[in-house]
Amino acid sequence: MIKHGLIISSGSAIIEKAYLESALESCYFLCPKASFRHFKIFRYLIARLNIPFRKLLIGMILKKYSQNDLKYIVIFDSILWEKNIDLIRHFFPKIKIYYYYWNKIDERHCPNLVKKYCDDVITFDKKQSKNFGLRHEDAFGCYGGIFNASSKQYDYDFSFIGADKGRRKNLIKLATQLNEYGYKCFIYILSKHNNRYTKDICVSNEKISYTDNLAVVTKTKCLIELSQKGQSGLTVRVMEALYNGKKLLSDNVALKTKDFYHPNNIFIFEGYAVQRDKLYEFLQKDFIKLDDSVYENYTFKGWLKRVIN
Repeated sequence: MIKHGLIISSGSAIIEKAYLESALESCYFLCPKASFRHFKIFRYLIARLNIPFRKLLIGMILKKYSQNDLKYIVIFDSILWEKNIDLIRHFFPKIKIYYYYWNKIDERHCPNLVKKYCDDVITFDKKQSKNFGLRHEDAFGCYGGIFNASSKQYDYDFSFIGADKGRRKNLIKLATQLNEYGYKCFIYILSKHNNRYTKDICVSNEKISYTDNLAVVTKTKCLIELSQKGQSGLTVRVMEALYNGKKLLSDNVALKTKDFYHPNNIFIFEGYAVQRDKLYEFLQKDFIKLDDSVYENYTFKGWLKRVIN
C-alpha cells in the first residue's frame, strides 16, 4: 500500500522526474527548491537560526501536509532535512518516517541522529548499511528510452557526466586511455577546478541540466561509471544505462550480483586499465533487453514499495 504518503525530496531533478513518471495516486511530493523561490536564502537562515525560528520556517513548508491523511513520509538525505529531523518528527509525531541515504555518508552526516527520530533509516549502499547499522535497499532510475533502444547511431562511444567526488584524476586517466584506443568520449566533470583537458574531457564548475544530461546519454553507446572510494551501491549512471538501453563500463564488481547484470550489457574492470581486445569484443555484442519485471523493480514505484514494505 503506497497511497497517502509524502515524499520529501533533496531537490534532485532525478528524484522529481522519477516520481512524476510513477504517477502515484494520493502521494504528495515536496521539493524545497520548488516551494521557495529564494531557496538559498531560506537554507542559509535555517542553518543559522535558533530552534523557535527554525520551527517557524520548517512549519511554513510542512503545514499544508499536516491536514492530509498521511500514512508515511519518505525523506531523501539532505543536510537541510537531517539537521531539522527533530522538527519534522515534531510536526508528524504519529506518522511513520523513512529516511533514505541515496548519497555516500560522509563527515557532514549524522545517521545516529536520524535513527533517533525516524522509524527506519535506509541506504543505497550495502557497505554503508553494515558500517552504520542501516537497512539496505537499491536505488531507482527513470524510464528513459529503454523500449526505443534499437538505434545504432551514436555521437559518442563513451560518456560520463557527474560530480568530481574524488574521481577526477581516474576519470581523466580512463578517458585518455579510451581516446588512445580510438574511441570518442564525452566526459564532463563538475568540479571546483575549471579546465578543458582535451576536446573530449571537460572539467567545469558549471552544472549541466538533467535534460541535457539525458540528451548526451541518448547519443552514447556506453556509459562510464567510476565508484567513489569505499562505495558499492547503485549510482545514477547504472540506472541511466539500465533504463536507456545503454551498455555500461564500470569498476563496481558488486554489479555482477544484481538481477539486471548481463555480460553483453555491463563490462566490469578492476584497477585502472581496460583491456583493449576485451573491450572491443564487448562493444560488438548486441545489447540484451531484460525481462520487464527487472525494470519495474527499479522504478520509483518499485523502489517505494521496497522501502515502506
